[in-house]
Amino acid sequence: MDSFEVSPLNRSKLEPLFAERRTARAVIDAILEGNLGRALADDSHSPRVARLDLGCYSIFAGDVSSPLVEGWLREIPAPKELLFPDSEAWRSKIRSVHGPRLTDRSMQAFSARDLNRQKLIQLAAQLPSEFQTVPLDAPRAALLDTDLEPHALQVFESAEDFGRRGIGFCALQGEAIASVASSYTISRRHLEIAISCHPAFRRRGLAKAVAARLLLHCLDHDLEPHWNAANPISIHLAKSLGFQPSGICEVLFLNRDSQREDGQ
Repeated sequence: MDSFEVSPLNRSKLEPLFAERRTARAVIDAILEGNLGRALADDSHSPRVARLDLGCYSIFAGDVSSPLVEGWLREIPAPKELLFPDSEAWRSKIRSVHGPRLTDRSMQAFSARDLNRQKLIQLAAQLPSEFQTVPLDAPRAALLDTDLEPHALQVFESAEDFGRRGIGFCALQGEAIASVASSYTISRRHLEIAISCHPAFRRRGLAKAVAARLLLHCLDHDLEPHWNAANPISIHLAKSLGFQPSGICEVLFLNRDSQREDGQ
């Protein structure tokens, strides 16, 4: 059985398969709207199972009994975060294929409903005097590297592509990028936040300041910001900005080899 790569113009046909999923909506919608990423399905007209790929994510939906599912799982390049329906059948299928290569990396999802504009204005202004916050344009996006991951160049085709379609802000010390908050994905209504701080500039409040600036932009442009956190630092930062926990996004992380990241 062959799978079909669904063209950006036809991805709306996959929407019913993902309609009940509440977490990772910013990523899913960016793909289904044809803005970013890749979509696979068993049928281009009446799909029963689908896989969406974008950046660090592969997201599954539909009939786990489809013969395509095992092949899709085996061909996914690691490392990758696997998102799937809340179903024991899906969990069992993924574990049967990848077993010891998997680590539970479920994320805390947050809601932006209680963000306070005045608080964000204050946080955005709390930047040490030697730094300035500026928009993340294409030339600055081209400078993003492994010290500033996660960032938009892991998703957008190029710095120029991000400059045309993405949104972001960065804290500069002179010309050096110290911290970045940007759209990891963006759709008509949603924006998934990617935030990072260069190791040399951490613990100075820079990430909070640039994140607040990006959140203000979202509020001004009717974009719902999405924040998903897999570690205590990110969870604390989200809460300090005014996000409220809204559920758990179950994720199985596919490691590069059979050695789990936690050494177990």
